[in-house]
Amino acid sequence: MGYFFEDLCNNEWCEILECACGQNVLLFTADGFTFFGMLDRFEDGIVTLVPASEESEVIVTTPGGDTFNEDLSYIDICVIVALSKNVDDNPLDGLAQTAKPAVTPETDRGPRCKLIHILKRLQGEEDVIMRTIGGFQFDEGRLVRVEDCFAVATDVEVRLPGGDSVDVNNITINLCALTSVAVDDD
Repeated sequence: MGYFFEDLCNNEWCEILECACGQNVLLFTADGFTFFGMLDRFEDGIVTLVPASEESEVIVTTPGGDTFNEDLSYIDICVIVALSKNVDDNPLDGLAQTAKPAVTPETDRGPRCKLIHILKRLQGEEDVIMRTIGGFQFDEGRLVRVEDCFAVATDVEVRLPGGDSVDVNNITINLCALTSVAVDDD
């Protein structure tokens, strides 16, 4: 098939998602969707989102920039490329809704190991940029931790497919979804 969604499912990623149960989260998926809600359950490879604290519904932003609400959202963990935990307020509120659809590339994943090696050398640095499938760009304040399957950063601006952005205090990125790395200290 050529797609690498199966690579996104790994034990370390599952543990991170399971530990986020009961927390307000912002989830970024390989198809360019963004979800804001409380991670209620993690079972059989599916996460269940319910409305976040002080919200009445789960908020979803499409890759095209439209926002809509759902009572519950069920998401396959094999498409989640990043997660922000302990999100207080709805960061999707007031987006310009001018985004363009994301394109999920067919990619040879062999070079991913080299990108992870580069990230490990950049651990502790500021102004590291990571891009993932789904068209997301994570501009980090500080790259805090890099493991073989995930990276953790703080004070991150997340650029959504097509132009809007949201600021989050923390982000955990599934490195199986990594497509490029950059450093920009502007």
